[in-house]
Amino acid sequence: MSRSVFQMELERICRGKVLFDESLLEHTSFGIGGPAEALVSPADIADLQQVLTLAKRETKPIFVIGRGTNLLISDAGVPGLVLRVNQACSEIDTSDGRISAGAGVELPRLLQFCLQQGLGGLEFAAGIPGTVGGAVKGNAGILKAEISDPLLEVDTLNVNSLEFTTLKKNQIIFEYRRSNLPKELILTVVTFQFYPEDPVNVKTRIEDYLKTRLTSQPVGKKCAGCVFKNPLGYSAGQLVEQAGCKGMSCGDAVVSELHANFIINRGKAKASDVLKLIEKIKERVNNVTGIELELEIEIVGQ
Repeated sequence: MSRSVFQMELERICRGKVLFDESLLEHTSFGIGGPAEALVSPADIADLQQVLTLAKRETKPIFVIGRGTNLLISDAGVPGLVLRVNQACSEIDTSDGRISAGAGVELPRLLQFCLQQGLGGLEFAAGIPGTVGGAVKGNAGILKAEISDPLLEVDTLNVNSLEFTTLKKNQIIFEYRRSNLPKELILTVVTFQFYPEDPVNVKTRIEDYLKTRLTSQPVGKKCAGCVFKNPLGYSAGQLVEQAGCKGMSCGDAVVSELHANFIINRGKAKASDVLKLIEKIKERVNNVTGIELELEIEIVGQ
């Protein structure tokens, strides 16, 4: 297949990795998704700026993907550029309990770094997949702790103006599993304030959180995390279970028997299967409880 002018120019300017018409099946925790017009991993920030400049000139849409968790990618795929900042934003620096982590740093790596440094405050993230940037944008966490709790500030790059901006925590609105950080801002670095703690205590708490996840969630299965947000005062998983949805399926998409707020890809599920199953669950929960469930996962693509 001959390359378009855009593709040839992208390959020429990008020093990182560029893949065209790349299936996103292997780039999402769900194992679902059509092709990306271009999947790009810039080598560094300067490379990222070059790629964004070209995308702006060619009016190509931009979508940033971390480890592909909490996402349902359309079977039709994603037009434009799907960006990964795992290379460009991969450093971790520390000073006086403050840790500055690149947005592409995976949460397990950051947690291990905290353990090595004897810093507490992130143990609740044990077992949460994904990257620092994705966790901040979605305010990842558990019932009593969220990633926004220890956050101090975020460095961002605007995809339209190509300007860098630092936002303090009080300039960002964080709510349950969401923030008001606009899509046009790519997070580059996130700075946290943790506290000195005996590594033995940090390790113990990490192990406790991991044990809870392993026994209560379908860890290791192809899924995107919790599908629905918990309505105020309720557990989404309990509502789905109460409505008798455990084990319900559409194609290879099935509601987990272990935790009803997880949909598992048994092998060859399509995004359309998951969407049909979601609608069936929402309808049944609403009929049984009168509660309208809201999605926690993000649906991406055409």
